[in-house]
Amino acid sequence: MNSNQLKPTKKTNPIFSDFSDDDSMGKIIQIFLNEIPKRIELIENSFHSGNKEQLCKIIHQLKGAGGGYGFKLITSNAMAFEKKIKQAEDNWQQATTKALEEFVDILHRAYAGRADSGDT
Repeated sequence: MNSNQLKPTKKTNPIFSDFSDDDSMGKIIQIFLNEIPKRIELIENSFHSGNKEQLCKIIHQLKGAGGGYGFKLITSNAMAFEKKIKQAEDNWQQATTKALEEFVDILHRAYAGRADSGDT
């Protein structure tokens, strides 16, 4: 999936924050969502360049931030992805490619929810 496209896959739907009905959270959720394209790019660049330490740092940040902004799915998938990266040895990229794709898809879906909300 190309991070510049920022589209959810055809088989999945956009995801929305659990706090989407909370007016006081709306602006900060949008700020978080607006950062997703940059985060996807950093994740993909770190992964493909083999920078495991940087990748873990980004994933760890999203693990905490996801829940704070009402995206439990981001948090749970970040947790699983981070665990797989840390457990993988020499061929960590090959061992975690599917987890990368799944996590990036979750981020795309969250971003797609942003676009669908009408708050661009």
